[in-house]
Amino acid sequence: MRWTYERTAPPPGTLSLGEFRALLEEDRRAKQAGEPGIVWHGHAPFAKRIRLTGGTLHVAYEDTAPGHVVANEFCLDLWRGVMYGERLTREAMDDATFAVANPSGGRTVVRLDGGCSFTPATLATLDSDPAGHLRLHRAVTDCVEIVAPDGGDFAYRIDL
Repeated sequence: MRWTYERTAPPPGTLSLGEFRALLEEDRRAKQAGEPGIVWHGHAPFAKRIRLTGGTLHVAYEDTAPGHVVANEFCLDLWRGVMYGERLTREAMDDATFAVANPSGGRTVVRLDGGCSFTPATLATLDSDPAGHLRLHRAVTDCVEIVAPDGGDFAYRIDL
């Protein structure tokens, strides 16, 4: 699949909860109708391509702005997280490989293919940067952020 993101409107100023909900409803309606929805990205157009090969999800971005950040949210075992309080663990295996795992044995590995790096918050530990680490670590999910410092094209893989 390939998507091209074009800015549909400038970001509004401060929003009330009601205004935010109305925008979410409008975005949902537009997407269900095959329209682009609401896109506020300042640098547009850019594209994203996703391809699944076996147990690997390949993700590639084209023509991004410098500093473009993407967030990948993982929930490996919702049942065990909710019912038994199993928390996910995070581990930087090297500069280009990051793993999210649960105590029951589930594991997802993110591998960078070039043009990007993991954000400092992704690499943070409770000891090195508690606020950064906890910002991406939720009760039953974990987030892995990837940044393209120079913009342009970048790619990564998620081994499921």
